[in-house]
Amino acid sequence: MGQSISCDLCGRNGEEQYCKTDSSVCLCSNCLKHTEASNEKIKECVERWLLGNVI
Repeated sequence: MGQSISCDLCGRNGEEQYCKTDSSVCLCSNCLKHTEASNEKIKECVERWLLGNVI
């Protein structure tokens, strides 16, 4: 049985395909779609928040 991977944003895990962003953040396809639709500044803020780098 494979390793269970969950989405860093919503926490969902399961059979759904997961993508890693350039900064090693794992997002489900739904969260990836929503973050990609956001402007660049929002994407950067979400990515920093998920990584724990708030500086």
